[in-house]
Amino acid sequence: MTYRLLVIDNDLRCVESIIEHARTRGHACSAVTDSTRALAVARELRPDAIVCALQMPRVDGRDILSRVRVDAVLTSTPVIIVTRVTDDYARDVCMRYGAAAVLLKPIGAAELFSCIDEALGLVNAFTVAWQHAQHNRTDN
Repeated sequence: MTYRLLVIDNDLRCVESIIEHARTRGHACSAVTDSTRALAVARELRPDAIVCALQMPRVDGRDILSRVRVDAVLTSTPVIIVTRVTDDYARDVCMRYGAAAVLLKPIGAAELFSCIDEALGLVNAFTVAWQHAQHNRTDN
């Protein structure tokens, strides 16, 4: 199944990488690098899922996530937060705000798209865990 993805991040390398991997998989992908425009663009595009950076100038990922959760149009849209912040507190706050997942940068394409598939109900958590175990087994 293909889906529409919106990437919100001020890191152009990260945005370009996600767009490239999304399009390679046949998904439509748009991006916003100015976080102040993120909610308006999301309302206009109505993506199936959002990948959003945690740390951005002006409006950060937690603010965007909390606004998505109370927006009548976007409330059910899964949001995957990507970050370089490694502390548990930041992760826990994002999960309490309703993030579908919190991933550490640099993110692997397989991990990201598995999380998106799971958030959209295309696969279940058991399948994702099994896929990760198989991937880790071949890496060793």
